[in-house]
Amino acid sequence: MTRLDLRLHPVGPELLCGFLAFPRERAAEVARVYRDFMAEASDQVGGGLLLGAGLGGVCSIVFCHLGSVEAGEEAVAPLRALQPSLDAVAPNPYRAFQRIWDTSNPPGVRAHLREASLRELPDEAIDTVIARANLPPRASPTFSSGRSAVRSTSPDGPVSASGCGPPVPSLDPGRVAWVDGLMEAVEPFARRARA
Repeated sequence: MTRLDLRLHPVGPELLCGFLAFPRERAAEVARVYRDFMAEASDQVGGGLLLGAGLGGVCSIVFCHLGSVEAGEEAVAPLRALQPSLDAVAPNPYRAFQRIWDTSNPPGVRAHLREASLRELPDEAIDTVIARANLPPRASPTFSSGRSAVRSTSPDGPVSASGCGPPVPSLDPGRVAWVDGLMEAVEPFARRARA
């Protein structure tokens, strides 16, 4: 028998959410600031750091605040202090935030996803991830690190890599190789977290 218990939390209908984009060459700086920011952030803050594959890939922070818009403005201030090249964090309906990936992942997309849990993300792990993420892609893979806006009971932070692309099976090997290579680079840090 399987049992699933859900605890619901009131959200919205409007909240401060969106993303902050940075030049890819700032990925290490942004990753370290974001890591430290999330370590101290309230349970009402969620989001993730996204790195697209290759040197031309995105470097973005996704941000969501479940409290009042005013409290969200205060919470996002340290990230805005990084002076992003694009600030798309604004009051939005919660449903709009939930649909942020719908256009980039239409029905029929092929995906390969791997995830690991890390208790911490040391500088060495950040440098390793960025070096692997900078490798050229054969598809549209991304690396992300973050948490949902409502924390799980686990202290671990999820780190994931996903390769998504058109429904063309011949592209699968490149997508899978990029994702697996990145997660193999993360595995030593995950093992340390489990020890």
